Amino acid sequence: STRDNIYKMDKKGLLDIPSEIIEHICSYLYIFDIQRLEQTNKKLRQTMKSTRVWRRVAGKLHKKFNFLLISEMMEHMKKNNIVEPKYFKILIGMTVYTRTMVVELERAAKQYKTDGELEMEKYQNQDQENRTGRQFNLWLRRMVKLFIQEELMRAKMKQILNFNENLIIQKDEDDLETENKISEARVQEFFAEEDPDVIGQITRYEDWIRKVYKPTDEEVMYCAQTKSHHFLDTIRHILIEYQLPQD
Repeated sequence: STRDNIYKMDKKGLLDIPSEIIEHICSYLYIFDIQRLEQTNKKLRQTMKSTRVWRRVAGKLHKKFNFLLISEMMEHMKKNNIVEPKYFKILIGMTVYTRTMVVELERAAKQYKTDGELEMEKYQNQDQENRTGRQFNLWLRRMVKLFIQEELMRAKMKQILNFNENLIIQKDEDDLETENKISEARVQEFFAEEDPDVIGQITRYEDWIRKVYKPTDEEVMYCAQTKSHHFLDTIRHILIEYQLPQD
């Protein structure tokens, strides 16, 4: 493969390759392979710094996963002619971690939805005497809890993707979402250093995601209060659909 052939090349031959060719070769490599290649020696690292290798990787990832914060950062870099490769590495790290956490939240939301459907099916298959009174109240609590958990996971996804400090939950599904825009001041915070610490910047962003990732007790209560009408309406429609008692 192209990757294997590169690592078999002798050092002198590799160093003599024009930067344009190195850039082309890197377009066939995985991110970690490019990183290993760059670490081969100082001269090669300087050669790669003069190419658009990391800019292209960041652009390709952004095209695949169009996250708002990354869009705003790339726009800021374009407007201010920032071409430092380290910043593109930061964008790559942030994109990958954002994707990982959003996928986890999406998976959790789908699981809560599935659990709710199973609860509904289990209730539907119960004997008539188990569908009323205390059993119904216990089932209703479980259903509401699952609705809240699913809603929170989806709200947390939006909070992370929009780089919001606070959780925002719409009261009604028909409410129009406000256009999301990250303030210029918050975007500029990522570009405060001329020679940025790549690992440090990515780690700080990861710390922020971990801080907002898990819903707090206040956020659970906020979700329950905001969506209670919607949850109960949904359950009522389900009961009507299955012609089950609502008492």
